[in-house]
Amino acid sequence: MNAEENASRNDYDSLCNICGKAFKSFALVLKHQKEDHTKAETKYKCDLCKRGFPTRAARIEHRDYGH
Repeated sequence: MNAEENASRNDYDSLCNICGKAFKSFALVLKHQKEDHTKAETKYKCDLCKRGFPTRAARIEHRDYGH
């Protein structure tokens, strides 16, 4: 990898914690999450805090490790 490619990769240092997609800023992560994950996240809700998750497995992991 050359220096230009490395610098370009470093520009994308904000990650979506739902899908792992990289963005240039946290503001873009939030925009992405609002547009791409909001509807899916409402499908599986945590019984304890009512937070929504896109998959049943993500909800179970949250419940087991987040509470």
